[in-house]
Amino acid sequence: SVELKVGISFVSEENAMLNLKAETDGKDFDAVRQSAADAWEENLSVIDIQANDEIKTNFYTGLYHTMIMPTNFTDVNGEYLGFDKDVHIAEGYTYRTDMSIWDTCRVTHPFYTLIAQDIQTDCLNSLVDMAEKGGALPRWPMGAGYAGSMMGDIANIVVTESYLKGIRDFDVEAAYAFMKNSSETPSPRAGREHVNEYNQYGYVPQALCPGNESASRTIEYAWEDAAIATLAAELGHT
Repeated sequence: SVELKVGISFVSEENAMLNLKAETDGKDFDAVRQSAADAWEENLSVIDIQANDEIKTNFYTGLYHTMIMPTNFTDVNGEYLGFDKDVHIAEGYTYRTDMSIWDTCRVTHPFYTLIAQDIQTDCLNSLVDMAEKGGALPRWPMGAGYAGSMMGDIANIVVTESYLKGIRDFDVEAAYAFMKNSSETPSPRAGREHVNEYNQYGYVPQALCPGNESASRTIEYAWEDAAIATLAAELGHT
């Protein structure tokens, strides 16, 4: 029987050891396992439903899935690896990544505004930081960089909805500037493909889109433009 402890850091071996000591010092396997169970019990208890066992199993499994990501990318000393591949310190929030925003903007992030506003605030601050260090708001941040999956600049939806629901402990003006820029300027890392043609015609021509994505892109960009316009009105930018 062998007991092994492993520390993880994307910054350094020294930070991995710091994380390991902070989370496991003085604890054996059973104690660590119990700490994890207690943490899940606390988080899953934010919602209490009255139902039969089958419905409860389905519900709490789904709730558990919403809490696996976004990833805490911050070491115990506050350091994290940014989109510029340099080490920075998160001040006043936990830097988080691994957000499949094209998917999560529709249900998961709105859900966070109801049950986990602290996590949503972390996500907003992290997204702004990613844009500042990488050049554009990501639509699918993965680790310390852009995954580039799916289409559009879907972070617009997360930013606007959060702000309208009163989650405002982030630099909304910086976020708005990146949102507006991505609607006007092609970006090699994130943002909208064929943005110039979309702005010229009001839609993305099919001739530019492999895989019959013209309608999908047009609808996506229009939805994101609505988010920009809504936030602009709220901030007083006409």
